[in-house]
Amino acid sequence: MLEKGVPTEDEVLDILRGIPVKLGGGKHEVSLLDLLPVQSQIQLMDIVEAFQQKL
Repeated sequence: MLEKGVPTEDEVLDILRGIPVKLGGGKHEVSLLDLLPVQSQIQLMDIVEAFQQKL
């Protein structure tokens, strides 16, 4: 995905939304997006952009 260019914010959010995280011994499942603070999402986008620039 990174070789095709920097993914859009929506693409990154879709990826995070698609990663399930089990809570309470597997009784509940939420997406990683729901657990990640907004500031962490911004930092993730900065990291993705920096990585893509090094390719």
